Amino acid sequence: MKYALLGIRRDMSFETKEGGKIQGAKLYVSCEDSRVQGVMTDSFFISTNASAFGDLNALSPGINVDIVFNRYGKIDRIAAMK
Repeated sequence: MKYALLGIRRDMSFETKEGGKIQGAKLYVSCEDSRVQGVMTDSFFISTNASAFGDLNALSPGINVDIVFNRYGKIDRIAAMK
């Protein structure tokens, strides 16, 4: 799905309820949605363990990106759109 990349919060980390540590990045995006007057905004967390985490190095705010989700609703792939 096509999104406008508004921002990236890199080097994010937090602790789980069980005391484990999760690290990753958060993407802030916007997209067109027929149910919303204007544009819809959203954010997605990507763990450093996710295969898509490596895709972030090629991205910067202000570009359009294609985000593909896996069957569990997690980001599988992110690519800059031309």
